[in-house]
Amino acid sequence: MRREVTLARTASETVMGMQVYEQAIDSRADEAVAALPRPTRLYRTVVRSLRSPLAGTRRLPAGVLQRMGPRTRPEVGRWLYPGRGPVHRMDLTLPPSPRGDIVTVHDIAPLRYPDEGTFPPAARTELLRAAAVITVSQFSADEIAEHFGVVPIVIPNGVDHARFANARRLSCDELDALGVKGPYVLAAGGASQRKTLEGLARAWPMIRSSRPDLTLVLTGPPHPRRDGLFAPLEGAIRVGRVADETLPRLLAGASALVMPSLYEGYGLPAVEGMAAGVPVVATDASALPEVLGETGVLVGRAPESLAEGVIWAVDGGPEIRAKVQAARARSLGMSWERAAARHAQVWDDVISRTTAQR
Repeated sequence: MRREVTLARTASETVMGMQVYEQAIDSRADEAVAALPRPTRLYRTVVRSLRSPLAGTRRLPAGVLQRMGPRTRPEVGRWLYPGRGPVHRMDLTLPPSPRGDIVTVHDIAPLRYPDEGTFPPAARTELLRAAAVITVSQFSADEIAEHFGVVPIVIPNGVDHARFANARRLSCDELDALGVKGPYVLAAGGASQRKTLEGLARAWPMIRSSRPDLTLVLTGPPHPRRDGLFAPLEGAIRVGRVADETLPRLLAGASALVMPSLYEGYGLPAVEGMAAGVPVVATDASALPEVLGETGVLVGRAPESLAEGVIWAVDGGPEIRAKVQAARARSLGMSWERAAARHAQVWDDVISRTTAQR
């Protein structure tokens, strides 16, 4: 019987951590499948909403799909996906395949924070029925096991080393165009509740009192929480969503990357900072200690602790330089190629098991 697998994801205009993961694995899947011991055919399904202008292979009403029950969703999956082999859903909102279901769950943030959306009502049933569940950290694996009763396979995310380690810093003119002058600390990412921007806003005046030459640069689309917290603060600027080609260069020139988040299933910006050779200041919470190890400046939840960590990091003493060097070395083991190869091993195993059951 022919061996085949389908990669399924949703089309999205907003590129956050989940979309980076999907695109990184998808773009390396052909090479990873070619390295398997037995020939395997790879299909792709990209689902978009009924009116979306984005490229895709299928259209579905996302809201209706989200509300469907555990009996209806597999029937939609039977129609949705090509081929006869298992399907890897890289987005839990997509319907499962009755021919073998593999699903990625990055974290359980929707169960922890009300502004993080919701899981489909059928999520628990589908995860218990899945042939394999993949997640990105041991922290998330423990959370998923506790709340859903399944034991996921942990495959850590990767980082594009060439993109971040070799990035050329923005010129003075380019920084001026963004409104950035002098040394700066970068805060990149979302503005949801779990990102704890309130703590950073309280810490920033303490940092500025010690280092008045510093600027806090916040990236990301306009958001009421981010705008309300930082618009009144001196030395804090919001540059909006920066282009994909600009972000590595903006990161390369930062004196530090700050991640005050209390909940991360992985924390891709941390690994990008590690690869870029920038000190990473992060809260000692969720998956961040697992990702950073001893290479990050891990701080407590109090704004005073965050301020102290940022000041220490930007001063750039011998201990910070040693952490940066160790972080770069650690990030070399976090490649998307390695992650894709491990995904392909899971696909191969599920194909074998589902074939044997027929």
